[in-house]
Amino acid sequence: MKVRQSVNMRVFRVRAHGERSIEGWVFPSGHEVALEAANRVAAAARDAIAARGTFSIALAGGRTPALLHRTLATFALPDWAHWDIFFGDERGVPHDDPRSNYGAARRDLLAPAAIPALRVHPMFTPGRDLEALARDYDRLLVDRLGPSPALDVLVLGLGHDTHTLSLHPNCAALEERDRNVVALHDPPMEPAVSRLTLTPPMVRRARRVILLATGVEKCDAVYEMLEGAYDPTDEPAQIIRECEGEVVVLLDDDAFDGIPAA
Repeated sequence: MKVRQSVNMRVFRVRAHGERSIEGWVFPSGHEVALEAANRVAAAARDAIAARGTFSIALAGGRTPALLHRTLATFALPDWAHWDIFFGDERGVPHDDPRSNYGAARRDLLAPAAIPALRVHPMFTPGRDLEALARDYDRLLVDRLGPSPALDVLVLGLGHDTHTLSLHPNCAALEERDRNVVALHDPPMEPAVSRLTLTPPMVRRARRVILLATGVEKCDAVYEMLEGAYDPTDEPAQIIRECEGEVVVLLDDDAFDGIPAA
């Protein structure tokens, strides 16, 4: 790994599969990580709307993505009505439950930015069968984005066990090749609730993947994701090495500490 130091950040590249590489940026704080991510999302939205008239993004849950959402909500973007906002994964809980990814995004971004409800696509509907919801969300992605749906931006978080989305170590969905969305019943994750998640094909096809990780508790997971022996069954976040589009990893100093410089 080659690391380049600038005034207030470090930049690195990691070789991925084939000729592709993963770009990494390291900032002093989580707030600076969120600002960089928000600027990248806004730029991707402008490019996509100029090219195709619409912009698609899947949001993530978790502490650092929440910082991104709050930062984006402060941006005076004129084109929210051209966004299609999806979710990378969701817990099977009501929208007003504090564990709901949609509920958190509504509080931090969707409501403050007054994003039109028709442009927001929650994954979970209370009272409905989880398998049926997975099939419906899969069809929605195909209807909105085409037969091989590719998001303009997929935002990912990172768990201390290298899970991303709700793809945990030894998750059967890591072997999925056909479906875009699956239901996970009682997965070994915290919080301990059933879930819906996008699958690896959606990660691989995304035009841009932005993965966010902050905090010293993530440094081992960051190292395994980027530099560990390739085995996404044990280290699910390694699937970003297979992406067809652009991949950028945004870290704070604490999350970067476990990665040795070349």
